Amino acid sequence: MARLPTEYERPARGRRSVFADMNTLLRDSPVIDNYLFVDRVHFNDKGYDEVAGLIADKVL
Repeated sequence: MARLPTEYERPARGRRSVFADMNTLLRDSPVIDNYLFVDRVHFNDKGYDEVAGLIADKVL
């Protein structure tokens, strides 16, 4: 069974879209040790700010 991101990455490349695995980006983020979640699933304000910045770095 293929990794889930690979299943999404291939079609995105075919459409010349940007694909980023947020698990990898967050794992490598310098703020990952800060509390970024409200309840282990949903981000708090700091978490949303970090995700927005990571996406902007990939897309813009």
